[in-house]
Amino acid sequence: MMKINFKKQKIVFIITSVYMLKFFLIPHLRALSKFFDITLLLKNDAPEILNKITLPIKIIEIPIERQISIIRDLKALFLIYKICKKNKFIAVHTLTPKAGLLGMIAAFLSRVPFRIHTFQGEVWSNKRGIIKVLLKNLDRLIVLCSTNLLIVSNTEKLFLTKENILFNRNSLVLGAGSIGGVDINKFKINNKIKKEIRKQNNFMADHIVFLYLGRICKDKGLIDLANAYLNLTKNYKKIKLVFIGPSEDNTLQELKKIFLNNFKDLVFFKPFTSKPEIDLLIADVLVLPSYREGFGVSIIEAASLGIPSIGSNIHGIQDAIIDRHTGFLFKVGDPDDLGLKMENLIKFPLVRKEMGLNAKKRIDENFTQKIILLKFVDYYKKLIIR
Repeated sequence: MMKINFKKQKIVFIITSVYMLKFFLIPHLRALSKFFDITLLLKNDAPEILNKITLPIKIIEIPIERQISIIRDLKALFLIYKICKKNKFIAVHTLTPKAGLLGMIAAFLSRVPFRIHTFQGEVWSNKRGIIKVLLKNLDRLIVLCSTNLLIVSNTEKLFLTKENILFNRNSLVLGAGSIGGVDINKFKINNKIKKEIRKQNNFMADHIVFLYLGRICKDKGLIDLANAYLNLTKNYKKIKLVFIGPSEDNTLQELKKIFLNNFKDLVFFKPFTSKPEIDLLIADVLVLPSYREGFGVSIIEAASLGIPSIGSNIHGIQDAIIDRHTGFLFKVGDPDDLGLKMENLIKFPLVRKEMGLNAKKRIDENFTQKIILLKFVDYYKKLIIR
């Protein structure tokens, strides 16, 4: 009997940073590559990381910037358009605002049948004036050029609908939300390693360590966290604060001004981590005080390690934390309320432990990488393979 080989349909993903690939997309691309011919377009902003990544896909470097640059953006748009026309992709999938804007326009102009964008937090949600109007309309343009939309959380979907961004288009949240869930084989409770890494960082067993993991920038509400923590140090001497993440603006300098000459004594800063599953073990409580957030991946990663979280009471984070069950939500932009929630988890260690166990159980039931990836691959199969 003659064997028939079916040619795989071609899909292209477009992103603006190698870090998006490393921390979020590798499992997606590996899983999809079993059924589709995958190409990835990205800006190679970290060649030392990209060179170590091995995937059964084609990778094309493009000069796409996260920040607005009209001339460079037009060049990137034309390049993406040419790549789409040449390769005849069945689908284009974009993540992040700039990739979404340029990728969806190029895919629309080149008549790609399926044009998918993932919304994962809106840069305009805490802006004002003309810049907010402009950025909102650019998101509307992304939606108009797309055929399908994925949203990383249910509360973000409600927010986008309320703001008249979605226009009742084909939009979906996969499962309970997040980009790709949590790899519970990597983010797993290990008390032995926890003791070792705390000892390496000079944290005693009775220290209460609050940790932030993410970009060091204004939108993350880190000045509020610093003020709340500094106020708590007046009454609690065995608390520590750790920041892990790359600095993107002058926020780190502002943090140092708040703590004056005591910065190195009161605060611990690490500019980057390639192993968040290890560095998170330092923490007793994760804190995410963002002004805007699509979901809050660090929250579910910490939860998988049995660590409760405190986060802003905003869309996105509201999906990642069940208030008073897996952690606390506080009034966004209010360091006094944040400090109160932090104090509760200092004073009541049994509550802290119970919240951590509740958080871990919720991850196992709703947010494992296996659960989300199965839904992701199934989404593509139903959309394209008919």
